[in-house]
Amino acid sequence: MNESSVGRQSPPLAVVTGAARRVGRANALELAQSGCDLVLTYRASDDDMARTVDDARQVAAENGYSIDCTSVHVDFEDAPDRWQPV
Repeated sequence: MNESSVGRQSPPLAVVTGAARRVGRANALELAQSGCDLVLTYRASDDDMARTVDDARQVAAENGYSIDCTSVHVDFEDAPDRWQPV
């Protein structure tokens, strides 16, 4: 632990699935407004996800926060073929 981290809490971390559009996007922006670091998942909407990440960072900054915001592309379309019952 270095001196600059003593006594400082890490911001909360939220994982939001389907964050590129609609309800997932709204949740991500609300969490960013509260200062949460974000991991955002999406399936197919690359442009929408990039916009959500940019908007989350902007909303956080407007509310006095500097957040980490990462997007992760996930696609489980072929999951039933790869996953077997245990």
